[in-house]
Amino acid sequence: MKTFLRIFLIMIAAIITSCSNGTCNTNNPAPTASVDLDSNNGGISNGESNVALTPTIVLQFSVPMDPSTVNAQTITLSTNVLTGNKLTDSGSQNIPITTIIASANNTIFTFSSESPLLPSQKYYVNVTNALTTTGLPVTGTFYFTTGSVQFVAVGTNGTILYSLNGEQWESTAFGSKYINSVTYAESQFIAVGESGVIYTSDNGVNWTSQLSNSDQELFDTAYGSGLFVIVGCDGTVLTSNNGSAWTDSSPADKDFFCGNLFGIAYGNGIYVSVGQNYDKTQSVLATTSNPTDPESWVIGNDPSNATELTAVTYGGEKFVAVGAGGAIIYASKTADDWVEANDSVKVTTAQLGAITYANGLYVAAARDGGIIKSTDANLWSLATSGTTTPLYSITHGENKFIAVGNNGTMISSIDGESWTVITPVTTENLYGITSRH
Repeated sequence: MKTFLRIFLIMIAAIITSCSNGTCNTNNPAPTASVDLDSNNGGISNGESNVALTPTIVLQFSVPMDPSTVNAQTITLSTNVLTGNKLTDSGSQNIPITTIIASANNTIFTFSSESPLLPSQKYYVNVTNALTTTGLPVTGTFYFTTGSVQFVAVGTNGTILYSLNGEQWESTAFGSKYINSVTYAESQFIAVGESGVIYTSDNGVNWTSQLSNSDQELFDTAYGSGLFVIVGCDGTVLTSNNGSAWTDSSPADKDFFCGNLFGIAYGNGIYVSVGQNYDKTQSVLATTSNPTDPESWVIGNDPSNATELTAVTYGGEKFVAVGAGGAIIYASKTADDWVEANDSVKVTTAQLGAITYANGLYVAAARDGGIIKSTDANLWSLATSGTTTPLYSITHGENKFIAVGNNGTMISSIDGESWTVITPVTTENLYGITSRH
């Protein structure tokens, strides 16, 4: 009985000491604060994918923060989760970030990465013990995944541009050689240029130099039937089944083509290459179904009598080649019996240096900045390009055409008719562009 009375008195004392000023506080939870990624103020959301390579990151705190504690020590961007003060993966590292900008009420904080992030990479935003104005620590971890590079453009002085969407571009460089063209096939980008350079990349950002076994200038690459084929000066033909080990498959007779090969396309089991003879008075047109056999090439006839054929494409079961003086010729999928397009009316006399095919439309770009288009390769019409700058290459991807040229010029179009100038990110000349399609 005495024990029971003692316990009862202790309980009464506890209740009395928990009350003050006539009010009992028997349930007084500890104060809390939280943080989240805020996509309503121009930022990204937690778990978001296909994020830009220079993302805007906005942190939304539930209560005002002490801004002096929201800094690069408490806010980190990394390739792994921060546990305590250590990254869970020893191979990961913190990414340098820009100055963190606070809102007027110190609940919203905005920053980005100092440099473009890598594509197709998962990143973590770690908040570690940032303090509220009352000294309460706030912690949180969030993640996002960057998108994959869809477009790559190349040009003078090793210039390489890359983009997720064809609208916002990032600039880098690899070496100092002029890069003439770039293509995408078998999960890799392949770029070629002067002095026999061949560069490959699986993400469009990090590049590797490959041994070409040639010192000739290389102009274009095509892929088909499990084979990459590069063409270049003096009738150079290089072949590879993986993009890294290359074989010189040029005809033994260096005068076989009697000139330089500027473009190549693949379709229906056939490769077609075009170019110009050595004295620059006649075009070169050649076909083969087996470019690894140097003796398999067949010289064709250019009915336009152009002094140069610069580029060729395959689409709509036709090969179409373009060149000097507005020359346009086409052939069926068997690549024989070439015909000059609507030879009675030329829509342009400018040199046509690039052509592509997509969505039932052939689109060619000219050295006077002009764009022409056709649905059948025979009847062509002028489009409104919005530029007079020489254009050298054109591609299609992400539901748009993009053409590139001198001084970093880029223009894009959804329908091939109306074109918009893309804000340049370089003043280098751009000679080639490709997409993942």
